[in-house]
Amino acid sequence: MTDFQPQPQWVPPQPAPRPSKRKNAAIGCGAMVAGVAGLVVLGAIVGPPKKEQTQSVAGAAPGSPAVNVSPSTAPSTPASAPAATPAQTATPAASSSAKPGTPPTAPLVVPSSTGKASATDRKAAAAILKANDQHYRELVDQGAALIGSSGYQDWYQHSFNDTSDMDAFKQADAHFTADNEPDALSDWRDDNGNGASALWRLAADGLGPETTDQTRADVAEARQALEKADADADRIAAG
Repeated sequence: MTDFQPQPQWVPPQPAPRPSKRKNAAIGCGAMVAGVAGLVVLGAIVGPPKKEQTQSVAGAAPGSPAVNVSPSTAPSTPASAPAATPAQTATPAASSSAKPGTPPTAPLVVPSSTGKASATDRKAAAAILKANDQHYRELVDQGAALIGSSGYQDWYQHSFNDTSDMDAFKQADAHFTADNEPDALSDWRDDNGNGASALWRLAADGLGPETTDQTRADVAEARQALEKADADADRIAAG
């Protein structure tokens, strides 16, 4: 025997619940807010209507009608560039201290020293020195010829006291400075002095009655020294 199993009771389908009025009001308010937000976004994208600006033309006479300039066509004002600085004019240093109306002063040019005296001074000095050499040479020849004669005493007084060599040296030295004085001038003083010393020895040795070997030696030494003095003078003239 089959057991009886009861069948489930059929229940008719229920309709879907309807939303309440509070829920409907909330849905309507949300739709309205979404619409307003959409309008705000659209207005931000499109932007406010452009207005024409009235701009006066530069340089227009008073009372002239204004010109309407659209913002899109109005010229943009360029950024102002920094003002150019005027170039400064260089002023020569010399002119800054010069007074108005004063002529420019030429620069002082100092000639460079060559270390030698001029040819004119050298030749003039040499002529003075050689003249004194000749003067002593003539005295030596006169004394040698007068030994043992009455005229020897007068020659002796004149020659023994002769110091013309010192005067000649001073005159020649005046043609030079301490910077350009030639060494040959000192050589001349030594050689000419040796000739003068031989002359004085001749004056003393010739007091005898006749010429002797000593007087002849005095004459030879005097002539030799004066020849060397002449060579010194030639070196001075040549520079």
